[in-house]
Amino acid sequence: MLPNNTGLPSAVPNGTADKPTARVPALIGAVLCVGLNRIGLVGLLFLAPLGVMAFGYGVRTAWFSAFLAVLGNGLFALGMGLIFHHAMPVTDVFVFSAAVAGFTWFVAPPSGGPPLLRIRTAYRLLAVSAVNALVMLLAIYVTRTDPGGVYEVMRSQVEQFSSLYTASSGADAVSLTERYFTPDALMEMINAVSLRGGALVSCILLFFLSRQIAASISRFALHGTPAGSFTGFHAGPNVIWLLSLALLSVILGQKLGIAPLEIGAWNALVICAVLYLAQGCGILMFFVNRRALSTGARFFLTLLVVIAIFSPGINVILVGIVILLGVAENWAPFRVSNINGPSSTPGV
Repeated sequence: MLPNNTGLPSAVPNGTADKPTARVPALIGAVLCVGLNRIGLVGLLFLAPLGVMAFGYGVRTAWFSAFLAVLGNGLFALGMGLIFHHAMPVTDVFVFSAAVAGFTWFVAPPSGGPPLLRIRTAYRLLAVSAVNALVMLLAIYVTRTDPGGVYEVMRSQVEQFSSLYTASSGADAVSLTERYFTPDALMEMINAVSLRGGALVSCILLFFLSRQIAASISRFALHGTPAGSFTGFHAGPNVIWLLSLALLSVILGQKLGIAPLEIGAWNALVICAVLYLAQGCGILMFFVNRRALSTGARFFLTLLVVIAIFSPGINVILVGIVILLGVAENWAPFRVSNINGPSSTPGV
């Protein structure tokens, strides 16, 4: 495997990339993947079993399990269509297959093949998230007139939310609520946010959290875990220029009314924010690791971070501060011992 110089945890730990295929665990992982995908909110964890295959059993087992999951999901959808006499949900099968293939490449890149398949870990995450966000948006667009499609399901949930919010509002706020919180207005807002980075952020969170859950399960159940940490992660010297160009393009797109330019710029801005968020986390972890903290102190610090993340308002401020910390490292080398190259900006 190529060395992982991103600072992000490596795809698979040393010694597992060339392990032979473990067929029984791969089959179990595929069954769990397909099963979880069809169980309500728990379905958000459907990719985690594939990560466990990668971290605990190696690249070959992960890809074999992914193949079985895609095949099993397709056969299950076909069988349900034949039993209940309805059309096979081709769009749902395609979205599932794209997510499985992308996540498996993220956590278990092949050790051979073209160098493009073995790009840096952070860029793999962004690439598969961008592709799957596009697939998800296309699926919503294609099924917008389907009674059982994703769009109609989203609209029904929005209508329920709108009615509940209107019912719980006071008499003075009812007219305001009926004007700005109608199903049409909410769907328009969701569509606008999704196109301008919302779908991309959702996919990034899905893949990253699935990976972290799989790593934790593998660490405690199979004694295997990916190597590396965020401590040495650097976004790259050219990201600051992409950030500047994205900000300028957002302003120009809004002023000139060029929607494609604005949408593309917002998504580029999200990519830069994610990279600098990871860099900011690396800076914080660098300073934490330099101090000899006791187990109790580390637990208390972790608890504070978890509370802050799940506190509305505070989490947004915290993320913003960490992103700004990552951006600031372009001019202030906080991790001097880890920086060998020139500054991200000429003349600095």
